[in-house]
This record gives sequence, structure tokens and C-alpha cells, in this order.
Amino acid sequence: MGIYTTLHKVISSLGGLLLILYQLSKINQNDMILTNLKKYMLDTPYVEFSNFILLSFSYLLLNIFGSTKNKIATNLKGLLGCFLSTYAFMLFMQQLYICYGYYVSEIPITKENLYLCIYLVVYFVAMCAESCSNMSSKKKYLMGTGKTINVEV
Repeated sequence: MGIYTTLHKVISSLGGLLLILYQLSKINQNDMILTNLKKYMLDTPYVEFSNFILLSFSYLLLNIFGSTKNKIATNLKGLLGCFLSTYAFMLFMQQLYICYGYYVSEIPITKENLYLCIYLVVYFVAMCAESCSNMSSKKKYLMGTGKTINVEV
């Protein structure tokens, strides 16, 4: 395994956990004071967070416990990766819109939103590379078919 493959696996596995922790910290920080209401409405993701938690934990468990020789688990990881990369892209577009709104209103962009945008781009690219690797037909061809073992008693 190359360094980039390992890096994509680590980022795609642990990246979901970091996004979950970030979203949970946002739930605790947001109170419904009128000044924070606009920021809360902008920070609410388009995709429901509970769906992302289920997808992310499923992907993490398949990445940790799934065998690379099991074609069903590999295809399922690729499919879950497609959903997670779509979620990351939607969240990235939302954060980019928030940063653009801060830029237009001449408010200094908060570092948190800018760092989250950069992190989401890295996570999106890692998830796309990992999904492409899991769903590629070349990898399936190189893995070959299993051989039977005859046991004579």
C-alpha cells in the first residue's frame, strides 16, 4: 500500500468522526438568542445529521473490520463513500456560502469557517479517491476469484 492510499484511508475513516465531533460541539454552542439565530440558521446542514452519523459509523466499521477480499463489503464501502462524499460536498458548499456572506458584508471571516472549508475539501477528495478505489473494476480483476480447497479424508 502506498503512502497516498494509506493517507486516504486514514482521512476518510477518521474524517467522519471529526465532522461528527464538530457538529456535536455546534449543538452545544448554539443557543437561541436573537443574535445567534442567523448564524444558527446558516450553520444548520442541508442533510440531516443523524443520517450522516449512521453512514459515517457504518463506513468506519466496514473500513476497520471489513476484509479487502470480500467484494460485497468493498462495494458497500464504495457506495457509502459516495454518499459521504456527497454530504461533505454539500457541507462544503454551505460553508463556502457562509464565508462568502461574511466577505460581502465586510466582516472578517472567522478562522473556524475557513479551516472547516479547507478540511471539507481534503475530506471530499479523500472520500472520492477511496470510493473510486473501492468501486474500480481493475482492483476486482487483480484480486481474482477465490480458489477451492479439496480436503480428502
